[in-house]
Amino acid sequence: MNFDFLELFFFAWFCMWLGWKLREVFAQHMVNQLSDRLTIRLHDTIENAIPIAIERHENVFYVYNVDTNSFMTQGSTRKELERNLQRLFPDQIFKASEENMREVGFE
Repeated sequence: MNFDFLELFFFAWFCMWLGWKLREVFAQHMVNQLSDRLTIRLHDTIENAIPIAIERHENVFYVYNVDTNSFMTQGSTRKELERNLQRLFPDQIFKASEENMREVGFE
């Protein structure tokens, strides 16, 4: 009788341990899969960003599309430019070069 209880106890403990390990493997697999998807999506987003150039004349900043050389918006601060771009082009992402950002003082 005592031996049956120990067998049942160790069998239950083994099943719990095995279930825990399988849950860990599944969770790690899901995290890796999500990370891969996010990496691909981020890469696609960056590649599809619209290249812009920012010019500064006195206290006003002007934003131009590099590909079409067309005017997009203007503002007196970086936050205002970001807000205007988001309002005018809500589903777009924009990319200015680091050099251009330094030139206009947006470090």
